[in-house]
Amino acid sequence: MRVVQSNQSTDSRAYAPIAASLSATLGRAIDLARQVATDEVRLLQIESHERLDDAMRRGAWIGFGALCLAVAWVGAWAAAVVALEGRFSLEARLATLAISQCLLGAALLARGLRRRADAR
Repeated sequence: MRVVQSNQSTDSRAYAPIAASLSATLGRAIDLARQVATDEVRLLQIESHERLDDAMRRGAWIGFGALCLAVAWVGAWAAAVVALEGRFSLEARLATLAISQCLLGAALLARGLRRRADAR
């Protein structure tokens, strides 16, 4: 009696190295993709930290500049009160400067609101 071997066992043995190689290649590709994604996330974190630092630095300079301008503005009003000392009473000087400040503020607000309405 003769035993007939099937070709399936030889066929599967022939494909075994290819399947192992394909599996190893896919595993390596997945590892590399994961590493690339990790590196991209790190780069985004670094860039966002740099942008945040730049924004904070610019904000600090703008805030400091605005503070200096506010101090200069108050100083200019104080100088105006002192300069008008001989002509008006203290109450009249303060009222005049307060009214002029209110008018200036109202004009600036009106212009800003008008420009905002025009932008829409």
